[in-house]
Amino acid sequence: MIENFIAIDVETANSSRGSICQIGLAAYRGSNRQWVWSTLVNPEQAFDEGNVRIHGIRSQDVQSAPNYPSVFDELKRVIEGQFVVSHMGFDCDALTEASWRYGLVLPETRWVDTCSVARLVWPSLHSHALNILCDHFSIELKHHDAASDAVACAEVLTQAVLHARKGIAQLGMETGFVSSKGGRRLGKAAGTRQRGPVYSEKLSMAGDAAGPLAGEVLVCTGDFTIGERALVELAASIGCDVEDRVTKKRTTMLVVGTRDPSKFNGKQKSNKLLDVEALIAKGKKIAILSEAEFVDLAQRCKVA
Repeated sequence: MIENFIAIDVETANSSRGSICQIGLAAYRGSNRQWVWSTLVNPEQAFDEGNVRIHGIRSQDVQSAPNYPSVFDELKRVIEGQFVVSHMGFDCDALTEASWRYGLVLPETRWVDTCSVARLVWPSLHSHALNILCDHFSIELKHHDAASDAVACAEVLTQAVLHARKGIAQLGMETGFVSSKGGRRLGKAAGTRQRGPVYSEKLSMAGDAAGPLAGEVLVCTGDFTIGERALVELAASIGCDVEDRVTKKRTTMLVVGTRDPSKFNGKQKSNKLLDVEALIAKGKKIAILSEAEFVDLAQRCKVA
């Protein structure tokens, strides 16, 4: 039997995870969808063009939309005490950061990452990106529309539960629950807490084997206007295997985002960039691209 749960997805206006501009929710009673709800949100921040290219929401679209505190009470009522599922940790991080920004406290919930669940249940799939999973299981998806992404996430979870013959609680324990209370991550079956706020997981993803850049191994470093999740999914969609660390034998491409040296004791370059530069100096062929250069490359690959 599948436990009741709420699926959630958010879209953001810029590289700040707290800049929520759309929220989508889908409530399920077991495997049966009960309702779907979404709203635009005025993030009270500027929109980056990179984010706009992903979801199509512009500043003028949210001028009359409620801000985050205006929808928080209803959001809190719906998710409190529930299993809340999202694809990767980005959505949990976004709600946590938006809540902290306005001095609000998220209710106690049990978050489950459907990407981690999919990796556990279907390890042989070449990619566990939401759009790839939807293609594989013939799930309807309007990608980067928050309501559609939430429903798709829920449908992936129900498929996983039925395939694994394990409940959400069991799959959650095997992949690691995330508690929103105080923004802390819970360990796997032991349930031990780690110190500090929740940040997005170290993102890695297998590339589409039929993609034009199949065989390339990409690592990213820094902050990205479209968000790290979106950049990783874009890379995987054109064939790149995305890994979290630079290795001599595998890394062929490094995508470099923005970096605030004040957060890293004045260091202008990340360790990943320094590692790649050292490998290049030894004769290793690794391409270093900015976010804009990589997005342009990906777009040209998609129309080729």
